[in-house]
Amino acid sequence: AYSTLKNAEKQKSFFEDIGVNVEITNKVRGGRSLYLVWAGSFTSADEAKAFGKQIKQKYKIDSIIVEKY
Repeated sequence: AYSTLKNAEKQKSFFEDIGVNVEITNKVRGGRSLYLVWAGSFTSADEAKAFGKQIKQKYKIDSIIVEKY
């Protein structure tokens, strides 16, 4: 999650450059606008966790797994 669209777009570009589908959504929490970067689409939580682990090891990017409806 990013507080500015510019930073979210930068992260989106990074993931697109490595071939990952990405979406940005805007959420307002506590009167603050946050830009959420959704990276990838997975068939299971285990698959998503494995991707998160790869991203952390290879690029030092933290992630959380969220089930999207």
